[in-house]
Amino acid sequence: MLKTALDAAPQDASLHAIYAVTFDTGEPEREQHLEIANLLPLADSNERVALGKPLHSLDLPRLAEKQMELARTASKLSAWLYSGVLSHPPTPSASAQAFRTAARNIKTYLLISPSRNEHHTVYAQLLGEMHRFQAAAELAAGDPAKAESEYRKMMALNPSVDLVIEAVTRLEAAGATKAADSLYKARHSLLQEQLDALPDSAFVRNDAAWFMANCNRNVEEAVATATRAVELAPNNAAIRDTLAEAYLRAGKPEEAVRHQTIAVRLAVMAGDDYGLLAKRLRQMQESAKQD
Repeated sequence: MLKTALDAAPQDASLHAIYAVTFDTGEPEREQHLEIANLLPLADSNERVALGKPLHSLDLPRLAEKQMELARTASKLSAWLYSGVLSHPPTPSASAQAFRTAARNIKTYLLISPSRNEHHTVYAQLLGEMHRFQAAAELAAGDPAKAESEYRKMMALNPSVDLVIEAVTRLEAAGATKAADSLYKARHSLLQEQLDALPDSAFVRNDAAWFMANCNRNVEEAVATATRAVELAPNNAAIRDTLAEAYLRAGKPEEAVRHQTIAVRLAVMAGDDYGLLAKRLRQMQESAKQD
């Protein structure tokens, strides 16, 4: 049906883009359709941004960069809009050049965007993203020492636990266990300082427990920290989810299933989206069966 629509409207850039992204047509034909989409007019910059998002995940940085150049010349993009494109980075197995392109795109945006129109914290976050991609490029190029250095710069600008978890996981997957340990200890130390300052904050405890569990380090401490977080906020589904994850990493899948079941129930009662929690519950149930 899409091919029929494309034949009927060969000047529709969006159809060319959807066709290229949706179907495994082989690299030459895919690139041909994306090149056509690049050249044809789109309604506004938002449409170009929407087209640029999947290009990173397809490891086609040159075409993604072209989309952003066209969007930039059409109108000023906000940092959040630009960051939205980069929330679809190249896959972990992508080439070093793909990551370098993503990092360069951020730097280009930061240089052309008037700072008076953006909040300074957005810039810190985007600079952190730039170092994140540069670190991934160094890993892809086989230089874990430089990658660790870039990840530390990222952490100084944007210490999100999820980003540091990604960094630790990627370093470990590349065989750079010493660098992964070093980065983990640095972030763990910061979390400990936050816990010392706010010992009764359920959310600080949740961050700490999530970080330790997902880095597969200090898992018993993660269980204890998450348990206290649940005591402080017993009706929070996300915090209960963290406790379930900590139990799973600690080799106690039955306890993980019990708490994840409660997490799903709490999300349902609150009227929140429980799809991801339910998916994780099924995964934990499978893990419990295998034990």
